[in-house]
Amino acid sequence: MNDVVEKITGIHQQETIPDAIVRRAEQIEIVDLTPEALRREWRTATSTPPTRSTASLSNYFRVGNLSALRELALLWLADRVEDSLQRYLDDHAIDQTWETASG
Repeated sequence: MNDVVEKITGIHQQETIPDAIVRRAEQIEIVDLTPEALRREWRTATSTPPTRSTASLSNYFRVGNLSALRELALLWLADRVEDSLQRYLDDHAIDQTWETASG
């Protein structure tokens, strides 16, 4: 997903985890914050010098970037959940419609 993140942010990420490793994870926990809450956290928790912190908030941590990255993460996770649900339905021979994206 690095190419998608780069299109959103304009920055090539060096610190990444291969998609295949993340897909093999038994459990993934996403901590979901609104872009505004994440920016507040960054301002108060960062140990970077104020000029770098301000630059980060102005460039990388823009509300639009964060909203797009948030949606990307949630959609990715929703796909994994849908795959898991479909396997469950198949394994249990459930063919009735459930009120989910899989159903």
